[in-house]
Amino acid sequence: MKSFKSMEEMCETLLRGNEIQFSYNSQLFCIFAHFEGECITGCDIGKAYEDLTFVKLSDLKNFLILGKRFEEIFDSIIIIDRVI
Repeated sequence: MKSFKSMEEMCETLLRGNEIQFSYNSQLFCIFAHFEGECITGCDIGKAYEDLTFVKLSDLKNFLILGKRFEEIFDSIIIIDRVI
C-alpha cells in the first residue's frame, strides 16, 4: 500500500472521511474521521480492535503510539489499507 508523503496529506485524507489502517512495530492501528453531525471534528486513533482515542487533527502529530509521538514514527509506519 502506498504511504503518505506527509502528515498533512494524511490529515487531508481523514478530512474527506477516509479510514486508515497502519502497522507500526508489528502492531495494527486504525485512524477514523470523527464526525459530530455532518462535521468532522478530529479523528479516532488507536490499536485495532481496542478503544480508540479522540484527537483533534491539529494534535495528531503529538499523539503517543507505543511511547513515541506520531510525528516521530510517521516515516516508519506501514500503510495497510486506505478506505474511502
